[in-house]
This record gives sequence, C-alpha cells and structure tokens, in this order.
Amino acid sequence: MATAANRIDAPPALQVKLKKLGLLRGDDLVLHLPMRYEDETQVVAIAQAPTGFAVQVEARVLDVAVQFRPRRQLVARVADESGELVLRFLNFYGSQTRQLEKARDEGRKLRLFGEIRPGFLGAEMVHPRYRVVGENEPLPQALTPVYPTTAGLSQNVLRKLIAPALAQADLTELLDSRWCRAHALPAFEQAVRLLHAPPPGVPEAVLQQRTHPAWRRIKFDEILAQQLSLRRAYLARRRQGATPLHAAGELARRLLAALPFELTTAQRRVNGEISADLGRMSDLVDQGVEVLCGDGCLSTFGEILHESWTLKRGLSSTVSNDMIDDCYLRARKSGAIGGKLLGAGSGGFLLLFVEPDRRDAVRAALPELKCVNFEFDSSGSRILFYHPR
Repeated sequence: MATAANRIDAPPALQVKLKKLGLLRGDDLVLHLPMRYEDETQVVAIAQAPTGFAVQVEARVLDVAVQFRPRRQLVARVADESGELVLRFLNFYGSQTRQLEKARDEGRKLRLFGEIRPGFLGAEMVHPRYRVVGENEPLPQALTPVYPTTAGLSQNVLRKLIAPALAQADLTELLDSRWCRAHALPAFEQAVRLLHAPPPGVPEAVLQQRTHPAWRRIKFDEILAQQLSLRRAYLARRRQGATPLHAAGELARRLLAALPFELTTAQRRVNGEISADLGRMSDLVDQGVEVLCGDGCLSTFGEILHESWTLKRGLSSTVSNDMIDDCYLRARKSGAIGGKLLGAGSGGFLLLFVEPDRRDAVRAALPELKCVNFEFDSSGSRILFYHPR
C-alpha cells in the first residue's frame, strides 16, 4: 500500500487510469521510464524538412477553413520564410478553429510537431501537435519523453505527474561507487534523470535501442532486484520447513488390525523387510546431508547413493528396468561409486557419482547414453520459457 506521503496526488478518475499502468506511488512514477523520445530541441525550416520523419517547425497561420468534402475537416495553411505547409485535422473541436483563427488574426506563430507528407495541396501535416508561442520563445533543452500510457491518459498529464515525483524522489545510491565506475555503470540518480530528460547531445538511436549506459544501469538494477527477491523468497521458504514426521508404526498396526484376515508368515516377513528398508533409506538421507555439509570424504556420498538405489530398486519391479540395470552395472564396473535414477519410474536421467580420474572410462562404457553436464544451483526452480496455449 502507498503511504500518504508517497501517494500520487490526483483525482479519483485519474487514479483509476494510473492504476492500470501499475502507478500507485510517487516511486512508481519515477521508474515509469520512456519508451521513446521526440526531438523538440530544434526547429526545421519547412522547405528543408524531410518527408516521412517527425520534425518541428514554426510558422504563421495564413488561412483557416472548415471543409466538408470528401469529409468534414479543419484545414489550415501556414508558412515560414522558406515555404508553406497544410495542416489537416479530421477530428477537431470548435475551440481549435477559433484558436487558429485568433493566431491568424494576431499574426502569432505556431510551433508544430508532426510528420510531413506529400498531399493534394502540397506538403501537409495530419493532426500535428501544436501550440501558440511568443516571439523568440526558447526551445526545450532536453528530448521530449514519450511514456507508456493507457486510454484517456495523455502524455502531458503523465509528464506533469512525473516531474514533481522526480524532484521529490530519494535516489540515494545503494551500490558502491567504485564498483560502479569499474563496471562503467553511472550513478542511479544520474541514470534515472537522464532517461526522463536526455540532453540534446545524447544520440537518440542509442536511447531508442536501450544501449546507453543509463539503460545498462537500469537493466542491472532490475536484474539485481529480481535476484534479491528470489533469494528472500528462498530464505522464507527455508524458514517454513515441514515438521518431521517420525513413523511410530501405530497406523500400520491399526491397518493390520482392521484387515478381515491375518497375514501369513511370509507376508509378515516381507512387511518387516520393507519397513526396515524404508527406515534405512530415511537414515541415508540424513547421512547424505551430513556428508555434503561437512568436511568428510565426498566418496562416502557416492556409497550412500549406491546403497539407497539398491534399497529402492528392491521395493518394486517398476522402479527400474533391464536397460537401466545393465547401464548401472557397467558404470559400476568402470569406476562409478554410486548413482540413482532421476525422473519417472523406469526412465529419466541416470545420475552417477564418479571420481574425476574414472569419468572417461565410465563414458566409454556407456556409449549409447548422452552425457549431460550440470551444476548445483541454490536459487530453486525458475521459469525459463512460458508459452500460453
């Protein structure tokens, strides 16, 4: 929940739209980074403006008219010292018509931003972004950010909300400054402020491709935050370990007492053997943990694997099959100390514990199997690929 001090100060209707973008706090606005930029730091003469690219021009209004063919539209003709340009608005309000007429009558300039294209009446802009400006009004000193948005939430509204949030944000550096310099990463505050308002000298293509050092810093912080959250979740799971259940044999005795018949001597003997094997397998788990967490000989862990597999193999005929038994036997003869089956019964991966100097011999003894290298990981299960149906 956002605290009162950090809550976005906006009307309820606007709060609903911001929530669709996940913007609940001032910090969310600070990290709501632009998806692209528009260059409004320079003005181009109409005659020199390239077609097919968004540019900014300044011109005076020569004529304003509402046309009804082929459809109702507002058409204005503007000009600077180099040439003329047609403005076309297919959707417009009466207030726009009056604004343009007033600018024409007073001889004031329009600052227009849009894409110039060839039209029936010459070069034209369709639905440009514009505003009336005074003489010698200064140009912006930074590229104009374009933010991800949703229906009913304009770029101007987002910019007006982000500017004060950025001014009040605590962007204290949390990483070691020397480490950042060694890895060519700028300070966090410098990176965030640059991405919200890049100075004119920054190549726009580098920003758009997100290869600028400021973007590299943001990417690093996002990955770091993800890894830290995964680690916290892992430690939280470890603290909530399941309560050990020690078999006292009471349930088994109650089950045997409820049977409508008595076990034969052979059945009692097999039941005792299975119970002993399961108990021994449980003990082997504790021994394996002690070996891995202690300073003992790792070869002992291979012997524990072998004993555990032998016990499990004897519990049921579906645990293994002839092919797996043959591969395991050949591996043992070639130097493997122990192993087990990973995966479903009678299939999966054959995990083998082999000393380094015997691994080539074991690989040669199992030519029909593919050797898969692996490493231990402490971060738990992660989704590597997800494709919804």
